[in-house]
Amino acid sequence: MRYKIVNLFLLSLAVAIFCYIKYKDLQPVNIVAIHQDGSYTDILVRNFPLTDSGKITWWLKNKDLLKAKYNVPKPEKDDGYFFIKIWDFGSGYVEDDGYDRLCFADMKVKNHCIEKHPFLTIRNGKQSGLTFFTDTEHYKIDADGNYRKL
Repeated sequence: MRYKIVNLFLLSLAVAIFCYIKYKDLQPVNIVAIHQDGSYTDILVRNFPLTDSGKITWWLKNKDLLKAKYNVPKPEKDDGYFFIKIWDFGSGYVEDDGYDRLCFADMKVKNHCIEKHPFLTIRNGKQSGLTFFTDTEHYKIDADGNYRKL
């Protein structure tokens, strides 16, 4: 009887975690700000998907909108290289601590930095093609337009 209760509890916990992750993945992503410097772009967001699949799928579904609305990415003219980092906007802009915050030179106010909590890095290069980096994994777009783990 005791094992049935433990198993039921563990199953309930697993279902709750799964539901929470799916709920978070279905929340609309809120783009708060975009900072660009040449072919390098930082996108600050709230409600970004939690799973690697959700993150990459969001990019693939929204890349045309980002290009039309924000002119992101801005690839280099000679080789098409671009680098995009999507960051958690968290509690918003904060002051520079002189140590480990990401600060934006295009802002001329005291609070022009964020805590470094990256969600997704997207890189495109002539040799490497389109690649995605999450906290723990590395993915590449294949010839058919599908992504695969490297």
